[in-house]
Amino acid sequence: MSFRAIGRLYGREMTTSLREKTVVMYTIVLPVVLYPLLMWVMFSATMLVRKGQEREVSRISMETPPEEYSRLTGMLHENNRLEVIPCSTGAQVHRDIASGRIDAHLSFSRTAPDSVPGAVRYSTLIGYNSSLGRSKEAANRLRSILESYRNGYLRSRAIKRGISPQEWRLYELRELNLSTGREMGSFLLGMILPMFFVVMVAVSCFYTAVDSTAGERERSTWETLMSTGVSRFKIISAKYMSVMTLGTIAGLLNVLAMTLSMKMILGPVAGGDMPEFSLPLQVLPLIIVSAVLLAGFVGAGMMLLAVFARNFKEGQAMIQPFYIFSILPIWLLMVPGVRLTEFTALVPVASMGLLMKEAVLGTFEWPAAAVAVLAGVLWIMLFLKLAAGVIQREEITTGDFKASPFKRLLRSRR
Repeated sequence: MSFRAIGRLYGREMTTSLREKTVVMYTIVLPVVLYPLLMWVMFSATMLVRKGQEREVSRISMETPPEEYSRLTGMLHENNRLEVIPCSTGAQVHRDIASGRIDAHLSFSRTAPDSVPGAVRYSTLIGYNSSLGRSKEAANRLRSILESYRNGYLRSRAIKRGISPQEWRLYELRELNLSTGREMGSFLLGMILPMFFVVMVAVSCFYTAVDSTAGERERSTWETLMSTGVSRFKIISAKYMSVMTLGTIAGLLNVLAMTLSMKMILGPVAGGDMPEFSLPLQVLPLIIVSAVLLAGFVGAGMMLLAVFARNFKEGQAMIQPFYIFSILPIWLLMVPGVRLTEFTALVPVASMGLLMKEAVLGTFEWPAAAVAVLAGVLWIMLFLKLAAGVIQREEITTGDFKASPFKRLLRSRR
């Protein structure tokens, strides 16, 4: 009988939640359609901006160079990405760069004589503002031309002294990328998917948790539901299952949509070396477990707070700090070298993200994965135990409390 009651309530919660436009938007439409589209627009816009910057002409002011650098002067004037403006001094370089009159400044200064007879050593100074994108780009262009000129100059001096090009080069540097297209695709998916996966699960649980608790109070159906013959724990369990289910669906749909659309998103960036974006079947169980545990943890924490709210707006305010706490561990996923170990497996949210990341990469270890799953289950049980104690209080059922939302949570534990 108890399982039937929970099942009926669970079906009711799912039906009610799916009728809400906001929940449908953030659970179904966003991960399947809008989210990959926004990612494609973002990458495309970035590429367009980058190409526009490459086509821009950098304005360079240059002091009169030494006679020995006549070839360098010619290289600067011949470059169609540079506009060279002669000047006699660089006293106002900072002001000119800030005002946009120039993007960078090149000056020369004579240093100690070279040990080679007949040669004079000069040092070059590039003045630019790294906080300005156009100025930084101009400095990079100048640096590339100066390095090319320097290598050519050294090569010509070596040839004059009887050093052959083979001797001058010393060795030939070649690179061989041993990664396959599938490995590169797994690497990119492992870097991108877990972060969006955590955010989408948290967003989906956010609205469903508020709607199933504070939304019920705002629609004046909470008291009616609590006065039925079904126990309060079963009612909360059914609501929690609906929140966890929708959060899991959102996470899995996000993984599916992003995997299918990565080729379209990264096509303009990758060019001809397009990685293969696919998920091996053997890692799908771990991804599903990660989604269930993450949605279970986030949903339990959000419902524990939302049950104290009188209306939808107050529920959002109650859950907002926990929502930020839920997505905060994402930074661990971006730190190079951080892996799923027996220690990181104890960190909530981050452990599920790392488990999914290493499942996609195929680098997970079963002991650490088992600890992550066990820790996730224990975190969920802890929140559910707290919720079970909270809902037994009569003022929670009736909503008859006058303290602030966070004081209600503290008083409920006394």
